[in-house]
Amino acid sequence: MRLGASSVLAEHEEIANFGKWILSIGEGNDASNENGEMNVEIPEDLLISNTINPLMSLIDFVYPDLNDNLGDPLFFQERGILAPTLNSVEHVNEYMMSLIPGEEKEYLSSDSICRSGENSDVQKLWNSKSLVETKGGMSSYADEKHRSGKWTV
Repeated sequence: MRLGASSVLAEHEEIANFGKWILSIGEGNDASNENGEMNVEIPEDLLISNTINPLMSLIDFVYPDLNDNLGDPLFFQERGILAPTLNSVEHVNEYMMSLIPGEEKEYLSSDSICRSGENSDVQKLWNSKSLVETKGGMSSYADEKHRSGKWTV
């Protein structure tokens, strides 16, 4: 019993250390230069190597049997791919959308409020700046693409 408990404890400690490592990178606490750039040493077991299409290998790893799980919201809620830039996020999203069958529809967001006399209090509270801040500063990434009854952001 103790052997099992200690191995579970060791696994929890490893997960906690990994979480701290990721947070230290995201918060810029690891040694970064004055431009905000940094070199991050990624453990060997986390690297994707010896593959023709690294992005496809990453997607297969994070989202195994993607098309078989399109109707399961938990499948997407429990997974995610971290990307260093918004351009990388866009590239991953476009590639994943290309893998999903069906016609694509795009639903755009808005960063403005309809101007009318009735809603003047609302307009004061929710201006364009506050709407963008509410979205985490990524107003273009609040747009959603919809394909075959499945959602991606």
